[in-house]
Order: sequence, then C-alpha cells, then structure tokens
Amino acid sequence: MQVGNIYVNRPNTGARVAIEPFGGFKLSGTGPKAGSADYLKAFHLFTENTYQDEFKDMQEDGSDYLYDIAVSSHFDPIQRRKKLVPILNEIYTRYESFFSTFSEVNKEKCKSFFHWIQNNLANYQTESHPNHFIPGQLSFNKKSMFRQSGAALAFTACPSLRSFINTMSAICAGSGLVILCRNEEVYRFWWEVAQIFYRHGYPKSTLELYLASDKLIKQALADERFDFFIIDATEKKTEQLLRECFTQNEASFLRMVLTNFDGPAFFDWSGFIDQFVYVRAYAINTMRHGAPLEVSL
Repeated sequence: MQVGNIYVNRPNTGARVAIEPFGGFKLSGTGPKAGSADYLKAFHLFTENTYQDEFKDMQEDGSDYLYDIAVSSHFDPIQRRKKLVPILNEIYTRYESFFSTFSEVNKEKCKSFFHWIQNNLANYQTESHPNHFIPGQLSFNKKSMFRQSGAALAFTACPSLRSFINTMSAICAGSGLVILCRNEEVYRFWWEVAQIFYRHGYPKSTLELYLASDKLIKQALADERFDFFIIDATEKKTEQLLRECFTQNEASFLRMVLTNFDGPAFFDWSGFIDQFVYVRAYAINTMRHGAPLEVSL
C-alpha cells in the first residue's frame, strides 16, 4: 500500500490525539506526532560534508534523444541480493580500472559498502524496525517500499565516491535509474558498470544510460516522473542545478535531490539505503478494549 502510515484498529477503539504517529512520505499529518524517527530523514538532514571539487565539470555535445524512464526490476529483496552479489564482486575485482584516482581509504569504504549490501540489505528491507514504544500497541516501521524512478546527472569526468555509492544504493534499494552523462569519459565509466549489471541478469529497463545534452538535463529536472535526483558536479554547477530543480512545478511527492556536499556519513550504509526508501509507520492496537487514552510518553 502506498501510504506513509498504516493504522490497524478495532471498531470499539479510536486514535489518541497527539499520540498516534500519523504522518508519512505522502505529506499526511502535522505537528509533533507526525511520522517517526525515520520520518525526519525525508527532510534531508545534513550529516557530513568532506567533499572538495576534485574534477572539473566537463560538458560536451550530447543528444536531445528523449530518455526512457527506468523502472524497478521488481525483484524482491532476496532475489535482488542474489543478483547483486556477483555484480558487486566483479566491480570490486576491477576496482583499479574503474577508480584509478581513488585512494586506498576510498577502496576500503567501497569494500565495506559492498560487504554490507551482501550481508545486510535483504534483512534490512524485509524486517520490521521498532518505532517508539506506546502501551497497548505494536508500533514499527517497514522499509520494503522504495522510490520507483530517479535520474543521476553526471558532469565530472569520474564520479565522486559519494555519488558512486548513492547511485549504487539507489539500484540496490530497488529503484529504477536513468544516468544522464554530460561528457564521454563519465559515459564510458557508467557504460562499463552497466554492462556488468546486464550480464548478471539486470534488465536494461532498470538501468538506462544516455549521453545527454544540456537541454535534456533541463527537461529531466522538470520531469515529475522522477522521484529523486543524484547530482555529481562541482559546487558551482550543483548550485545552478538546484535552482533549476526547485523552480519547477511541485511534484505530488517530495522529490529528493542528493549532491556531493551532504548526506549520510560513510560507513553508515543503512543511511545511504534509507535515502531511497519510503518509510511506512505501522500502529496496531493489541488491547481487547482498545489502548488507554491517557498515556505518558
């Protein structure tokens, strides 16, 4: 169900004002009770900024050919993990050929991320995550629903580590992704990565790749079919793209924009996945005659 909050009740009980955690990614609910601890992440809290411009933006002639919207593979988390293990192993085996400019520290970060995906992702997206304790009620979050479609806008010759992990996190979480490249060098990088996914059974409809013109980039920023954007560009170009993005018509959902200049701390890999998850808060009354109306939290 595409809802931010699911409340299960008996006919003889009702919601308790200012206690039930109504709220969610579809913008329902207001006030201090809205959502849960995970709900705050929808507001894109700043956590870490260690990025410095390492590459210049490279913009070359691209095509105005209209992209296809990438869609979810519809693999369940168990199937997705099975597909991802050989893909991530091959990317890591070829690490030096992909990331000749990355340090050994960044290599260890990639290794840690890949290890977390292989060992934790399936359980993380299928298990229930306890919410705030409320007497007479089961209160928990589910993270099995993910953002359906997004676009990665690649301007530098080589992706930053944060942009690379954001992009991989989107695919691993289950989202469909269109990668729009503004130069041939970064296009070749993502083309090599995409071939690994295709060889291991990921459908092309889930991961689309284009050498895009500036006109096509602007068109994508106005396209309400995208739930999120990943921007890999210098600070100056990022500021320009953010202005263009947020002056467009409002989408029916909050559209997320990720950049090189904020986001989860490295090694907080669940935080990277959470960026692409729609958190649903469940509240289930368990008492026979309804939960007590007077509750001190």
